[in-house]
Amino acid sequence: MTKSIGTNFPFELKQAGLAGLPFSWTHDGELMFDEAMTPGQIAAVQAVYTDHDPTATPEISAIEQIRAIEAAPNVQDAMARALRRDLLTRAFAFAKARAVSKGYDWTDVQVHAWAMANDKDYKTLREAEDAIKPLRG
Repeated sequence: MTKSIGTNFPFELKQAGLAGLPFSWTHDGELMFDEAMTPGQIAAVQAVYTDHDPTATPEISAIEQIRAIEAAPNVQDAMARALRRDLLTRAFAFAKARAVSKGYDWTDVQVHAWAMANDKDYKTLREAEDAIKPLRG
């Protein structure tokens, strides 16, 4: 039987020295562990969950609460994905503006092809996004 997970859970994990391990959870109490975690690490996280009181509130500052929430692997992944997409959008817009400033009336496909061939950062971000996308399922 699962129980919900309250706002204090990330801080309890941090206190137990388990913050940053590759696992995530849902608010309704489902724990999902990466295959890289050892049985001892999984047992330690499950012990924190067993002792967790979902109604408890954190007794730490707001900035510490924000840092703990941002340290959760699922939040880090979402932030990295958003940053990658934002950077790709900006890089694409920059490449398109460069083409227009040089008098080219390129389609988005042409701009993408030019950026892949001439902009190392754009190419790196695009390849990372293309490799990660199918892994999300």
